[in-house]
Amino acid sequence: MGSISDRLEIGEGEVHVWFARLPPDPGAEREAWTVLSPEERARTNRLRQYRDRALQVRTRALVRRVLAVYLQVAPQDVAIAAGPDGKPEVAGGATRRWPSFNVSHSDSVALMAVSASHEVGADVERVGDHVLWRDIADEFFFPAEVDVIGHVPRADRRRAFFACWVRKEAYLKGLGVGLRRSTTDVAVTVLGVGGPVEDPGLVSPRAWYVDGLEIESGFSAAVAADGEVAVTIRPWASPTGR
Repeated sequence: MGSISDRLEIGEGEVHVWFARLPPDPGAEREAWTVLSPEERARTNRLRQYRDRALQVRTRALVRRVLAVYLQVAPQDVAIAAGPDGKPEVAGGATRRWPSFNVSHSDSVALMAVSASHEVGADVERVGDHVLWRDIADEFFFPAEVDVIGHVPRADRRRAFFACWVRKEAYLKGLGVGLRRSTTDVAVTVLGVGGPVEDPGLVSPRAWYVDGLEIESGFSAAVAADGEVAVTIRPWASPTGR
């Protein structure tokens, strides 16, 4: 998968979730630079750490390559603009519904959600052993979420914390506000595959739902959508194998 001849269609009520492993690879990084826009290159060059720059350039190239499959254009010709809240979107006219997408990356893993009928958000995080998760949960989680985490077996609490975190962030990214919005104002389903988001301040014709994803050992991931959706997870391999 990856050639623009392999066109994919997204049905009503579907979300495609792509994930890619992006280990350090100077050759893949050089090739990724060729499909980025001048603005994307400039933003990437502002990152100070080489590892951050390498992951950013390959993630941005992934976004373009994935969208190219749906739009049937070359990756470098995908037009991406900032929406009203700064959330990236496919730039186009009002005559058709362009795919909604959202992307996240952590360590060497990138995650991207795409839908033709729903707004989407995505988040992936490495489950860190040294994160002071209880302090973070007490400050940034809804009290009921903290209570749920506190009642799972001790050995599972760190993973439950990260499951909650990525679901909340996927939702807020889906809204286009990210962490500019207080995370204590909304509540998500911590355990199980997911469920509806509780957000008294939401102004939307459809309720939002979050789904936990199993994509890679040692990582926690989630996708959010404005409505109940069917999620399909797809590993990505570019035409070059990078």
